[in-house]
Amino acid sequence: VSIDLKNSQPFFSTLLFDSNFWENKNVGGKLNLRDINSNLSKDIKHLDSIIMFTKSVAHNVDVSMYIDLVVNGTLYEFFLQRLIDEGVKVKNRADAKKKIFMVFFSKLLHLENSKSASVFKRLFPSVYELFCLIKQKEHNTLAVLLQAIESNLFIEKVPCKYWEKTADSPIYTIHDSFLLPVENLEILKEEMII
Repeated sequence: VSIDLKNSQPFFSTLLFDSNFWENKNVGGKLNLRDINSNLSKDIKHLDSIIMFTKSVAHNVDVSMYIDLVVNGTLYEFFLQRLIDEGVKVKNRADAKKKIFMVFFSKLLHLENSKSASVFKRLFPSVYELFCLIKQKEHNTLAVLLQAIESNLFIEKVPCKYWEKTADSPIYTIHDSFLLPVENLEILKEEMII
């Protein structure tokens, strides 16, 4: 059976709003920057600014709304409706997802003239600003960071915990999904939730 993590890139991005992630503090077993890639912090310009920013916006309404939408798996649907309300041409959920990924992964210069990026920025100004801070030196830094989080969880953490409980039962990763024997599905779900 195959199981995947819904809206994984936005889900991983929610870690970035916790200043402990950037300060390399392991609080409550959560990942931090050093856990996923100790060299990555060298590629992130203005790390102190990011830490201060995350502390200042941690309780902002737009950050809370973004995290709630992501955790509930409804970010793309919400954004689709907001784009329609703003008169932006968008076909469906998949198209809205592409427009969100443009905000995540495009060069900052490309976002300046994008109507959908403008809508995202109005809805989630703190989220947008954090992404811009992270991408300040290189536009692909956010992508590399999210991929490093994904790889840490899906290649290292979750399979190791799964094997502890299943006596090395087979498990295969495909980006943000796992392929495994159906009889072990509940064990894997438990490890993914933790």
